[in-house]
Amino acid sequence: MKRRSATHYTLENHKMDESVGFLISLAFLKFERALAAELKKKCPEATPAQWKILMLLGNGRCKTVAELANMLDCDMGSITRTLDRLEVKRLIKRVRSKIDRRLVNLSLTDEGVEIFPHLPEVSISVMNELLKNFSRTDVKQLKLYLCRIIGNE
Repeated sequence: MKRRSATHYTLENHKMDESVGFLISLAFLKFERALAAELKKKCPEATPAQWKILMLLGNGRCKTVAELANMLDCDMGSITRTLDRLEVKRLIKRVRSKIDRRLVNLSLTDEGVEIFPHLPEVSISVMNELLKNFSRTDVKQLKLYLCRIIGNE
C-alpha cells in the first residue's frame, strides 16, 4: 500500500529545534561524542572517523578509496588524510590496482585485524547507553522510522 504524500512542515509551523532533521543531527552528535569518549577508553588507536573506516573495511562493505568516499559522502582529500593516519598507525594498507591504476584497494593490516573485533564492542556499549530508556519495541520502531527516512527518495 502506497502512503499518501504529506506536508509536515510549513513556514508557519516550522521550528528548527523541533524539526526531525535537526533532532536527528543532535542525536548523531551525541552518538559521535559518546563514541569518541568510549574509543579513548577501550580502543585509543582510533578516532570516530577512523572507527567508521575500520568498520567498513573489516566488514567488507568497502574495498577501495572511491567506495569509501562514496559510502561516507566525503571528499577524496578528507578520506586520504584519514587513511594516511591509519596507515601511519599500521592499521590499514593501500595497494594501487594493477588492472586499473586509478583504483586504490584497501585492506586491514594484521594489526588492524587484531583490533577489529574490539571496534563493535565500543559502538554496542555506546548504543546501549543511549537507548537504555527504550524498550525493544521502541528500538525496533525507531529503526523502522529511520529506514523509512533513508529509503525516501
